[in-house]
Amino acid sequence: MQLQKILLAAVVLAAATPASAANFTMISGCGEDHADKSCTSIYLEGEIEPEDGGKWKLFLEKIRTPHAIVTLNSPGGSVTAALLIANDILNREYDTGYNEGICYSACTTIWLAGKTRYMSSRAVLGFHQAKDAITKRKSRGGNDAAFEFYARLKLPEKAMTYFFSASPEQLALVTFDKAAELELKPEAWPPKKPDLQGKSEPEKLATRSNQENALVGTVAGGSPQSSEIDAIKEKIDDAQMMQKMFGGAKYCSDLDGASFYLRKDDRVVNLEEYLRSLQSLVKAGRFNQAKRRPWTPEDAQEREEEAKKLAQEDKSKCELVASLPKLEKRLQELQSAAKK
Repeated sequence: MQLQKILLAAVVLAAATPASAANFTMISGCGEDHADKSCTSIYLEGEIEPEDGGKWKLFLEKIRTPHAIVTLNSPGGSVTAALLIANDILNREYDTGYNEGICYSACTTIWLAGKTRYMSSRAVLGFHQAKDAITKRKSRGGNDAAFEFYARLKLPEKAMTYFFSASPEQLALVTFDKAAELELKPEAWPPKKPDLQGKSEPEKLATRSNQENALVGTVAGGSPQSSEIDAIKEKIDDAQMMQKMFGGAKYCSDLDGASFYLRKDDRVVNLEEYLRSLQSLVKAGRFNQAKRRPWTPEDAQEREEEAKKLAQEDKSKCELVASLPKLEKRLQELQSAAKK
């Protein structure tokens, strides 16, 4: 059956969206019975908030696993956080899976990052263009960042065209068959255990031994120098990704927490001036296009909190970008020392 883009009512999205940030949990073993102990099952559930990119990094530092399947159940959320998570999954060559629940918007970007993309026959992914957190309109910066990541994944042009065919209020739906048609190479859920059939007993023992050694080496963290090199490389990847996808990077000298970057107009907005303008809208009884009624003090308070949150998020982005030269210098020092 040919899929059509569908317009979702706000009440439907509200009902499907959890109120809290994303939650990360893990279980040893993969597959429906978790019998494959060479692998770890990671579960990402809930709406993806801007701070979840950092939370994901801390979570992985604690569990330290060489191979994982990241199973998704999320309505989406922050494009920036989702891209950081997706970039990390791509670099680590983890697999992704979507069995049941929901995987729309930014969640689909994470699913695409999997080395192997598992998907159940009943699962339906929902793609659409990014939406600006302040204006609630199309986010040029978010769409550009997503496009760059899709290009890095070397997705077919027809797939990217289909993903961006839906506006922020619509969904371009992707079933298992549609994913195959778009050449996304989905694999049937549940994930299969490594195939040891046809191997001799020594080969089987060698395979298991290698898997166990990989786990032990990861838990032990290897040599301190090697671990630091790997950690810095990951940070450099994150900083480079942010430098490319954050449109406000050129204004970082002004993004110190007291201002935020307005993507729509490609300019920096001072928080105090912005808050004064909100109060003026309330006082003048101007019409609020988003709410379809005159501005209220509650509307101004809501927008004020969003702006403050965005200012802090932009400050964090700039700090990450600013750390790049120092990280690259430290990496060179460590690599030179390792050669001696």
